[in-house]
Amino acid sequence: MSNDTQKLKEILYSNISLEEYLLSMIKDMMETLMKAELTELLKYEKYSPEGHNSGNSRNGFYKRS
Repeated sequence: MSNDTQKLKEILYSNISLEEYLLSMIKDMMETLMKAELTELLKYEKYSPEGHNSGNSRNGFYKRS
């Protein structure tokens, strides 16, 4: 079962509003797009050895509330 299907199933069986679901979907989509943009900008994939000591590497991130 895909992640989206699982989320939709949770909404149907809980008190989460459709608006909250759509906002979470938009958030997930934007995060995916930004990760792809970073990969395109740096010209190497995440964890690729090409980026080590290049002066233009990924510094990581963490979830914020």
